Amino acid sequence: MIWLFLSLLVAAPALGQEPSLAGYTPASAQRERALEAAIIGQPSAERMDGYHRVLTAAPHHAGTEANIKLADYYAARLKAFGFDSVALYRYEVLLPRPITRRVTLLAPEHYELKLAEPPLAADPDTKQAGVLPPYNAYAKDGDVTGEVVYVNYGVPDDYTVLDSLGISVAGKIVIARYGGSWRGIKPKVAAEHGAVGCLISSDPEDDGYVQGDVLPTGKWRPEWGVQRGSVMDMPVYPGDPQTPDRPSLPGVQRIPLDQAQTLVKIPTLPISWGDALPILKHLGGAAVPPAWRGGLPITYHAGPGPARVHMVLKSDWGVRPIVDVIGIIRGSEQPEKIVMVGSQRSSDRPSSDAARNLISATATAARGPIAEVMVCMFGPTSDRYNLLHRGTRVRKMHSSYRSTFRTLGDIPLAMVEDRLVTPLKNDWRPRRDDRDVTVPGGVGDRGAVPVYSSGVPAAVGGAVVGFGHRRVPIARTGLGLRNPNIYPPLERAHAAGVHMYMTLQTLWGFVQMQVYETGREILQLGVVPLANMLPEVAFVKLGWALGVHPDDPAAVERLMTTTIAGEMTEREPHDGYLILQGGVPEVAGFLARVWK
Repeated sequence: MIWLFLSLLVAAPALGQEPSLAGYTPASAQRERALEAAIIGQPSAERMDGYHRVLTAAPHHAGTEANIKLADYYAARLKAFGFDSVALYRYEVLLPRPITRRVTLLAPEHYELKLAEPPLAADPDTKQAGVLPPYNAYAKDGDVTGEVVYVNYGVPDDYTVLDSLGISVAGKIVIARYGGSWRGIKPKVAAEHGAVGCLISSDPEDDGYVQGDVLPTGKWRPEWGVQRGSVMDMPVYPGDPQTPDRPSLPGVQRIPLDQAQTLVKIPTLPISWGDALPILKHLGGAAVPPAWRGGLPITYHAGPGPARVHMVLKSDWGVRPIVDVIGIIRGSEQPEKIVMVGSQRSSDRPSSDAARNLISATATAARGPIAEVMVCMFGPTSDRYNLLHRGTRVRKMHSSYRSTFRTLGDIPLAMVEDRLVTPLKNDWRPRRDDRDVTVPGGVGDRGAVPVYSSGVPAAVGGAVVGFGHRRVPIARTGLGLRNPNIYPPLERAHAAGVHMYMTLQTLWGFVQMQVYETGREILQLGVVPLANMLPEVAFVKLGWALGVHPDDPAAVERLMTTTIAGEMTEREPHDGYLILQGGVPEVAGFLARVWK
C-alpha cells in the first residue's frame, strides 16, 4: 500500500466561473493556472507503460523477496518524482501458502479436479514459474468428505431459501458461485450452518461466456480460470489474524492460531467452472429457483448429492515480511493540514486504483472551501463522483464493497465531481489564512473500548483496572440492556480514576442514558454519556483530552462533552441513513414516487 500525504494549500476555492480564481490576485491566478497546466501535462502513457511492465515482469506475491524489491522500486520512483520524504516500513504478518490442495468427486462418477489454470498461448506471462496456484488464503486446513449442496451465492438469504426447501448443509460440502457478496462471506455463513467444506466457483453467467468473449479474445473468465483471494473474516477485525490489537512489527507478541477469530472455520478452495461442472451436473433434487440458475449447460439442482466429494487442504502458516511505502509531499504553507490518499501495490492493480480519489482529494486540497480533516472516497460504485466525509463521523462499513465509506449520524460534508467541490451541509469550517493552527497536548494513557451488553462477564470490567487502563469509552449495544454483574468493577474503575464514557456500538442514534433504569444506574457509577460520538472517535479524543489535562478529570469531562470537530451532532437528518451514503441519492426520488 502506498500512502501519499498531500498538504492542504491555502488557496481559496474556485467555485465560480473562469477566468477569476477566488482568493487569487490576477498575477497569482496566472501563476496558478500555469502550474496546473504544467502538472496536467506531466502524465505520460509511455512512462505508465514502462512502470506497468516493471511491476508485472515477475510474480511478486506478498511476503516474497520479489515484492520487497518492488517496494524498493516504488520508493525510488517516489524519490525521483520529488517527494519530500520517502520511508519504508517493514511488518511481519501471517501469510499462509498452500502445500496440499486436492478435491475429488467420488460419486456418482470419479473425477479429480484440476485446480489449476493452464497457460494461454497468447499471454507469455501465464507461463512464468513461481505463480501461486489458485487458493483462498486464511481457510482452515482439513480433510473432509461429504455430499454436495449447491447454495447459489452462499449469502444468508440463500440459506433461507434452502430452509424453505427442507435442505440442510450440516455435514455437507457446499458449492457456491462467486458474486452476490465478498467471497469471505460464503465459507463463513456455510460454517455457521454446519457445512464441513466450501468450494467457490466462477459461473459463466456472472463472469464468463454469457457476458462476452473470454480470455484471450475478451476480458471474461475462461473455462479453467479461477478467482483467487483471501477469505479472512475481516468484519471481526482487519489485518494480521494473530495481532488483533497491535501492529505486526517484527518480534510482536502473537496469539496462537487456534485463538485467531478471523480464520475461516472450514476448508475452502476456489475452482473454475470447468471443475465445477462435473459436480453440479450430478446434483439431484428439485430444480433451483430461476434466480439461482447460472450459465452452464445443465439444469441446476441444489442436492444434497448424489454428488459426493473428498476435499483436502493443508497450508504453510508462515509469518512473512511485507513492506509499506510512505511518501510525503509537504505544502509550502500550512503543512499541518493533510489529505491522505492510498493505492494498492498488487499484481492485478500494478499502478493505482485510486486515480479518481487522488484527483478529487487534490482538488479539495488545492481549491476546496472546507478546512477540516476529511476522508475523500468513492461515492457511487460507478465512480461518477467522490464524497468528502467528516473525519470524526466516518467509518468503513463493508469489507469489500467499493463505496464502503459512510458518514454516520449525518450526511457527507461535500461532493466532488469533475474537480468541483460542492458542500452538502452548511456547518463546515471555511479556510482561513488569518491564524495558525495549534494542537495542545499529546495523547495520554493507555485504554480500551469494551462492548457493553447483557452477556459481558464481570471479568471484563475488572480487566480495565487490572491492565492499567485510564481511558475507557464503552460501546453499548442497546439502551435497555441490563447487566448488574458488571456494576461493581465499573464502580471500582471509577474509584481508581478511570475515565469512563458511554458511546453506541450501533453507530446510529444517541446514547440517551435517562430513558431506562439501567442507563440511570450506569450514570451513578460515574459513566458519562457522549451523545452520538463514535466509539473510536471517543477513544482518540479521550486520549488527547488526558494529554491536555492529565490531572484534571473535570476539565477532561468538559472537553469530552464539548463538540470540537463535528464529533457530536444535535440531531440526525431524517433521511441521513439512506441518502448520499455511498451512491444512493436515487433513494429519495424512489421514496417520493412510492409515498406520494
